[in-house]
Parts: sequence; structure tokens; C-alpha cells
Amino acid sequence: MNAATSVGVSVSALQSIKVFGFWRQPVLVLSWTDVKNLNLTWRYLRTLGIDAQSLKNLQPDKNEWVRTSDVTGIHLPELLSGPCG
Repeated sequence: MNAATSVGVSVSALQSIKVFGFWRQPVLVLSWTDVKNLNLTWRYLRTLGIDAQSLKNLQPDKNEWVRTSDVTGIHLPELLSGPCG
């Protein structure tokens, strides 16, 4: 499980390299600004092993996820479940 911080989600070294590339290291926290600027999708971040709750903590507004991150119907149950749903 990735830990959510007040500025983002903690990421492992491997997750960081997959998101930011080898040369932009070390990056230990993924922020909502990173998600928007790098056009990262909910699906991609989930395939990296970042859990749904951490992503919802990163951006609690589900409408922002839909607008920014190519969330489709298949992702809605995860996005809408739990305390942030």
C-alpha cells in the first residue's frame, strides 16, 4: 500500500522510474500536479500497484479524476467506493 501524504502519494523506486523516468530521480512522492502534467491515468497508476484509496486521497474530487485521468465505467466502482466516494 502506498502512503498518502499531505502533498501526494509515496512511491517506490520502481514506481518512480516508471512514472518520471530514470534521469529524474529520486522522486519519492507523486502529486496531483504530476498526474495532470504527465497525463497519468487512473488505470496506469493502478497497474503500477498504487492502491485506489491512495489515489482517492491524492485527489478526493472524483470529478477531477474523470476530467483529468480518462476514468471509464470500469474504474467507477473503485473510484466511488469507500469514504471518498
